[in-house]
Amino acid sequence: MDTELQRLQHLGFFAIFKESYNIIVSWWRKLFFQIFLALILPFCFLILANMLISDHLSGKIINNHVNLDDTMSFYPSYNRIKRELVVQWSLLGVFTLLYFLIGLIGFYLFSISAVSYGVACFYAPKDTNFKQVIRVVPKAWKKLVITYLLYCFIQFVCIVVFIALIAICILMGMARQIVLGIVIGVIVLILFIVGLIYFNVIWSMASVVSVLEEWYGLGSFRRSLDLMKGKKKLNIWVYMVFQVLFSVVQGGYWVLAGLFNSSLPIVVYVIVAIFFFVLFLGLVLLGFVVQTVLYLVCKSHHHEISGKSSLGDQLDGFLGGYGRMGERERSAIRTSWSLMC
Repeated sequence: MDTELQRLQHLGFFAIFKESYNIIVSWWRKLFFQIFLALILPFCFLILANMLISDHLSGKIINNHVNLDDTMSFYPSYNRIKRELVVQWSLLGVFTLLYFLIGLIGFYLFSISAVSYGVACFYAPKDTNFKQVIRVVPKAWKKLVITYLLYCFIQFVCIVVFIALIAICILMGMARQIVLGIVIGVIVLILFIVGLIYFNVIWSMASVVSVLEEWYGLGSFRRSLDLMKGKKKLNIWVYMVFQVLFSVVQGGYWVLAGLFNSSLPIVVYVIVAIFFFVLFLGLVLLGFVVQTVLYLVCKSHHHEISGKSSLGDQLDGFLGGYGRMGERERSAIRTSWSLMC
C-alpha cells in the first residue's frame, strides 16, 4: 500500500480534521473553491432563505390560529383569518417542497457528489478540474438521490413511530398511570435520539459510498455498516462535534436575529451576521470533506485500498470509458466520427 494511503488508516479524531483542512487549502484549493462557489454557496443561501421564510410564515400561522380561536364564527374577520391561513399554509408547503427539490435534492446532494469525487481524486492522485467533476458527478448523483430518498423515508417512519409511542405514553398518563407513562416516555425519547444519531452517522458514510462505489439505496447502508466496523466510535464522535458546531453557529444567528430590532448599530449587526454566515459556509465545506476522508480511513482500515493505482482504477470504473481516455484519444474519436458522418 502507498505510504500516503497507508497513513490514512491510522488517522485519529484531530488528525482527520487537520487532514481535511490541508486538502482544502492545498494546491487542490482551486477545485474546491469552484465547487464552493457553484454549489455550496447557493445551497447555504437556500438554507438561510428557507429558515427566514419558514419562520416568518410559521409565526403568522400561529398568530392567525390564536386569533381564530378568539374570534366568533359569525364575525366577518373569522372567514378572513381562515382564508389567510389557507394561503399561508399553501405558501409554506410550496416553499418547503421547492427547498427539498432544489436545495436538498439539487445543491446538497450534488455538493456531496462533487466534493467526494474531488477528495478521492486528490488521493488517487488523479488530475481533474471543475469541468470534469461537473461532467462526471451526475452519474453518482442519480444513485445518491435514491439513497437519500430512502434515508428520508426511514427517518419519516421512525418519527411517526416515535410520535405514536409518545401519544400512547400521554394516554397512559391520562389513565392515571402517570409514573409508568413518564418512564416509558423517557426510555422512548432516549432510544429515539440515540437511534437518530446513529442512523445519521450511517447516512453520512452511505452518501460517500453511493458516490464512489457501485452501491446505492439499502445496499449503501449495509456497506456503510461494514466499513464502520472498528471505526464506529470515531465516526460518531466526528458527527457529534459537527452537530455541536452547527448548533452553536445557528444559535448565534438566532441570538443575533433577536437583537435586530434592538439598539445594536446596523453596521455591527451586518458584520456579525456575515461572520456567522462565513463560519457556516466553512463548516459545510469542511463537513463534506471530512466525511469523505472518514470513508477513506475506514476503507484503509479494512485494507480495501492496495495503493493509489487501485483507488485510481476505482474512479476510472466510476468515470466509464470516456473518463479514462486522454484528450488525444477523445480528439481522435471525434475526428473519426466526423469523417464517417
